[in-house]
Amino acid sequence: MKVHSLLSGSSGNAFRVFSDSTDILIDAGASYKRLCEANGGPLEPEACFITHDHGDHVGGAGVLGRKTGAKIYIPQASYEAREKIFKDCDIEYIQGGDRVHVGDFTVQAFSSRHDSHASVGYTVLEHSTGVKCGYLTDSGSFNKVMKEALKGCDVYLLEANYDLESLENYEEYDPIHKERIKSPFGHLDNDQTMDFIEENLDLEKVSHIAFGHLSRNTNSPEMVIDLAEKRFPKYKDIFTCAPHSEPLEITK
Repeated sequence: MKVHSLLSGSSGNAFRVFSDSTDILIDAGASYKRLCEANGGPLEPEACFITHDHGDHVGGAGVLGRKTGAKIYIPQASYEAREKIFKDCDIEYIQGGDRVHVGDFTVQAFSSRHDSHASVGYTVLEHSTGVKCGYLTDSGSFNKVMKEALKGCDVYLLEANYDLESLENYEEYDPIHKERIKSPFGHLDNDQTMDFIEENLDLEKVSHIAFGHLSRNTNSPEMVIDLAEKRFPKYKDIFTCAPHSEPLEITK
């Protein structure tokens, strides 16, 4: 399995998972041109799995579907909220608990917690190797369903959207905006994500963790990596921040 975080943040999100014979995307939150530029060449996924209906995750999915013929898997409420962008696309609804087989992979959706019409995360299992990838972004908190779904992955992209102190001190956000971000249906802060890692993951069995959807205003890659290395000094080499300029090959 190879993974490539093409885009990650409020200006667009897209995560590619591929093998020699199968290619899928999770989210397509930017123009097709920008996605191809981030990929370093044309994108022709067989399927695109949407997490939720906010523009930075779904905005480019309609054009992607029409240009490439990729089937778009999306929660029904998210599709209905953005139906106009999906004209002439091949759509299939997906919800938490559903499993979809695409070539070399099985993709499983799990319900997440965000203030959109619907919200899911995904795991991707490669049949031949048993390598498993977990993807969670845009969720204000973890619940038992999410924790259980994300167990046992070899590679992760996990949201670390903001540093709490930086958010509280950021004067450009009004109190309502700050409360929305901090709510159980907003975004995950750095400490929440580190706590999840400490309490739920066996880092001896994890090859890579990428932190994603970092706020440009209230977080930085340096802050996230510094915290991860302080919390888990033995495993500092497995941490990075998305997006990545190059694909990562994940093996067991």
